[in-house]
Amino acid sequence: MVMRYGVERSGIVLMAMTGTALFLAASAALASAPTSPPWATLTIKPSWQQQTRIEFGTTWLNPDTRKLDYWMRREQNGIVQRADSNSCPAMRAVIGEMKRIEPLQPDPPGFQDGDILLTMDGTSYALEGPGRFQDSHVGKFKMEANVGTPLAAWAQRVEQTLAPCWK
Repeated sequence: MVMRYGVERSGIVLMAMTGTALFLAASAALASAPTSPPWATLTIKPSWQQQTRIEFGTTWLNPDTRKLDYWMRREQNGIVQRADSNSCPAMRAVIGEMKRIEPLQPDPPGFQDGDILLTMDGTSYALEGPGRFQDSHVGKFKMEANVGTPLAAWAQRVEQTLAPCWK
């Protein structure tokens, strides 16, 4: 009877330890998993290669820093990787730089002020997400460009800066 009680008690302890481990694992997974849909997407498509797609999202308002925490999800060659602003502080700066990308101006035919530069090959870049006009009206934008553009320069900084952050 004493031995059986010991076995049952060991089983309870093991179950409690297993439950705690599962809870901790689930908590860690939830902390790094997106808790909201992405609000912006960057697509990088080199000629004749697979595209890279990076999604940007917000997790929550951090009560300690009083700033939003962010997540990113990167898909390249069928491999999905994630990063978050808590484990990758550089992410916040890269997201802030998004606001400083020189805007693409409408260019109706017949109103060109100079030469038009077309790139027929190379890498295409696309960024879409929320936007705001100077008078604070909000909307959505989609910007597409090729190499040698402000969008391309920012996308390359995203790739270089966040390279060590992807998990």
